[in-house]
This record gives sequence, C-alpha cells and structure tokens, in this order.
Amino acid sequence: MESVLEQSVAANPELFCPAVFGRAVHALSRVGDELWLDPTVKGLALRSVNSAQSAYACFIFSPLFFQQYSFMGCVPKQSSKTSLLPLFRCLTSIERNVECCQISYAPNPLKRPFLLAGITKTHNLRFQEKEALQAEFASHLCTNVLKAPARFFGEGIFLSRSTDRKANMSTFHFS
Repeated sequence: MESVLEQSVAANPELFCPAVFGRAVHALSRVGDELWLDPTVKGLALRSVNSAQSAYACFIFSPLFFQQYSFMGCVPKQSSKTSLLPLFRCLTSIERNVECCQISYAPNPLKRPFLLAGITKTHNLRFQEKEALQAEFASHLCTNVLKAPARFFGEGIFLSRSTDRKANMSTFHFS
C-alpha cells in the first residue's frame, strides 16, 4: 500500500503553492490537536476535529494540485499537529525556497523531502493508521449551504493570520 504525492515548481510553475498546503495545515491545527491525512481517489483529504467533536474541518486537494498523485488503497494516517507544524513554520520562506515537495506513504515512517536550492531535506514523520475521519451530521437539517469558487476560500485562508482565533463569513442577498 503506497501512495505518492509530488508537487514540483518545474512542471507546474503557476500551480506550485506550498504555502496553500501549509496554510491548510495551520488552519486545521486551530480546530484540533490531531490531523488526518486521507488519500482517496478524489485527492488528498486533510481533516481535523476538536476534542469535544463539536468542530470539524476538511481540505481536499485534488489530484490536479499535484504533479504526480497515485493512490493504491492507502490507509488514512493520523498525526499530532506538533509533528507537522514545524515543517510549515515560515510559509513565506517555503514559498520562496522550496522547489519540490514529495509526500510518500509506505510501511516505514513517512518521509517528506524538501528540495531547497539543490539541497534536499528529508523529514521522517510518525503516523498512526486510523479509520477515515468523517463528520456525522444529518444533512437534511442543514438548511444553508455555502458554495464558492476555490479561489474565494483560498484568499480567505491566505489573508488569515496565525494569531486569528476565528473567522466569520457573512452573506448578503442583493435584490
């Protein structure tokens, strides 16, 4: 069971956004202490839930976000936010210096190589195999649905600061 994700600036210079992935990790770390990485056929899902299970958040990165994405029935992985956050500590530095980011799932520890100006850094992370995290709620009781282009949500995440504790969204009906 192996899944390989790779994003490279050489292949997709306009799509290479390590800061987007990093901001998703930062946003999910505000929701809960544990992060789930769930590779699926539809893409890589990053999920988090708080300890009281009253808040749930999920980011799904499409296979098109990555230069290479292969999924072979990999089991979802769970990690504490303290192991992932140091990798994305300074997002502006990552965006300027990282040329390639590769995530590989294998029976051995997860390896995250970063290619910085010809220098490769590899981070070995420990993950626990867990069942996929899914939100449990009755969809027929949710009368409001918020749909918007990905760019709208991306700008909201990009403009948020790490010191922000919550984000509010307002909708208006223009007649």
